[in-house]
Amino acid sequence: MAELKAVVVDDHEVMLLGLIQFLKEAGFDEVITTAEPKEAFQLVRTHQPDLCLIDVEMPEKDGFQVVEAIKQTKTPTKIIIYSMHNAPEVVSRMLHIGVDGFIAKSSGFEEVMKGIRKVMIGGEYVDVATKERLKEVNELKSGVHLLTDREFNILKRLVAGNSYSEVADEFGIGQKTVGTYRSRIMNKLGVSSKRELIDFARTMGLL
Repeated sequence: MAELKAVVVDDHEVMLLGLIQFLKEAGFDEVITTAEPKEAFQLVRTHQPDLCLIDVEMPEKDGFQVVEAIKQTKTPTKIIIYSMHNAPEVVSRMLHIGVDGFIAKSSGFEEVMKGIRKVMIGGEYVDVATKERLKEVNELKSGVHLLTDREFNILKRLVAGNSYSEVADEFGIGQKTVGTYRSRIMNKLGVSSKRELIDFARTMGLL
């Protein structure tokens, strides 16, 4: 049986040690580590590991660039992002460019092991908490689709801090009408307060 090899790219020494242990428990015979993102591409091309675990944010070069460079090697290496940065837009972008898994660093031992094993048999894995966040964002996006173009543009102005007067002047409507639009927008999005509206906008990348 061929030996299993893994490359781990993370600039946190303690985290590297933990990942080595995880991978040994998962049956990997050789684990090559680096804290330098610029070395990841060369390590994958040279060693052609079965798996590569990468943090998203590191100095000099971010995880997106590392993943894209590795994908260009055309090796059969599976890629798992293991990071504390599990914002929905980050996860969605990573899955879009072809990673096989995303596991938040807050995940427990059992979940990390489950993710590694699933990816190694050809599956795709996203940890439970991150998957729930993605689901919430998708539900929010469905609410955005209910907004008209004008409602969406007014929403962007309001969450950006524009006053009713400023919005009214820009759209050629009365301030009372702006208030009506705000109530209609909140109703369609299923939010009941200004704070929830701002949180929604931040989640959707409007802020």
